[in-house]
Amino acid sequence: MRKRNLILLTLILFLAQSGAAQISSLSEIFQLGKGIRDLDGDHFADKVVLDIIISDSASAYEIAAAGDIAARANLESLVVDFSLVKRESEVKDILNLEIPVLIGSNLKWLKKMKKAGKIDLPRL
Repeated sequence: MRKRNLILLTLILFLAQSGAAQISSLSEIFQLGKGIRDLDGDHFADKVVLDIIISDSASAYEIAAAGDIAARANLESLVVDFSLVKRESEVKDILNLEIPVLIGSNLKWLKKMKKAGKIDLPRL
């Protein structure tokens, strides 16, 4: 349970500090106009703008959590994007992603930002 809480807390903290400041909870990323977009104006979601990032050494729980979020995002839209979940080594610049969703606390980027004093990850 402690590990699950840490993973979800990391995710929520990053969403709150990211460029997607209007997103304040995990459920909001699935809303039309936030993590799911309607590009042609027909009121049906047709684009998922999430990038779900997991550690290169992600645990089974982290992989499952990323898969669950990706599945839900795809179910909320008219398209299926199998490339929503990426390992951190596949992402060139995380700051250029529109809505990054970080899963887990073992990400090198998080450790680097914490060491630089740019984010504060509370201890559970």
